[in-house]
Amino acid sequence: MLTATINVSINSTFGGVTTELSTETDIINLDARGDNLADGQGSGKAQLHYSESITIAQSANADKDLAGDLSNKFGEVLTFTKIKSIWIKNTSLVDRIYFGGAGAADVPFFGAIADFLIIGFGGSILLQNPGADGYAVTPTSADILRLTHAGDTAAAVEVELVIIGEGTAA
Repeated sequence: MLTATINVSINSTFGGVTTELSTETDIINLDARGDNLADGQGSGKAQLHYSESITIAQSANADKDLAGDLSNKFGEVLTFTKIKSIWIKNTSLVDRIYFGGAGAADVPFFGAIADFLIIGFGGSILLQNPGADGYAVTPTSADILRLTHAGDTAAAVEVELVIIGEGTAA
């Protein structure tokens, strides 16, 4: 049984501009909570959780087959049918990674099959689609999540990956 709460919070203060009469500040507080996923299928629901630390060699790919190639911490083989939330963290401070670009086999996170997103040094992304549709995973034709080392240096890059979605565990 899965329950998940995904919280994103951004708090930013810009200030220090002093005039004769006052100090001006600009404060932004964005608290975008609200994605609580209950166990099951459909809108606001998920059944599977996967997390992994991945090491990717210079200019290499780490392809994750989301339909039957991943196992959870209990040893169950996971077959995702929909992705509701994905978090990718590039822990390298000297190398970039690319997310996507696996061609026709890519899970459809992007508008075109060859598209990818660059995750910069120390950067991360969080994609959420908690509605009934999620990001569809289709076995053998749209089930690959590709992470690629951009090759900025010869060092291997470490990536943290968390996926929450619908499907089966066996």
